[in-house]
Amino acid sequence: THGYHVFHDIPCTGRRKAFNIDHVLIGPGGIFVVETKAKSKPDAGETVAWVQGNTVQFSDGSYSANAIPQAMAIGEHVDKLLTGLIDESVALCQTFTPSRPLPVRPILVYPGWYIDKKRGDWHDVLLTCTEGVVGFIRKSKPRLSDREAKRIALILGKHLQQERRELIEH
Repeated sequence: THGYHVFHDIPCTGRRKAFNIDHVLIGPGGIFVVETKAKSKPDAGETVAWVQGNTVQFSDGSYSANAIPQAMAIGEHVDKLLTGLIDESVALCQTFTPSRPLPVRPILVYPGWYIDKKRGDWHDVLLTCTEGVVGFIRKSKPRLSDREAKRIALILGKHLQQERRELIEH
């Protein structure tokens, strides 16, 4: 875990429908929201992906117009969720106030695809392959103290336990 608290498959409800967040990592480099997308590789030729505008382009000529906006929206959702949970926690015990704004960073992962960072445009969303996630997170400059990361992870963990209890009871 490289010093990170890791949460998987977080169920959420949005304005229009229910969805899930694939992974949230909380640690020294901040809060990373990881959205994983499956994309079949072509039978032959390159397996390269890059960002062009708000679209992920693929070397087989296909593209994904919704992956980057989705990753950004999920990052915003986690930011709002954590901000609300932290504010609620502070109101109850007044012992914890992390630096604001929270350092939330969306990561979009296409397993098995080579990501060409020299081609295209780049956003606040990191586009990478599976192997790139760990390297990026490990190289991220510190944005949270150990105390802040532990406290935010504890607050999120308690929230998720309560959510799961409510799902079981209904």
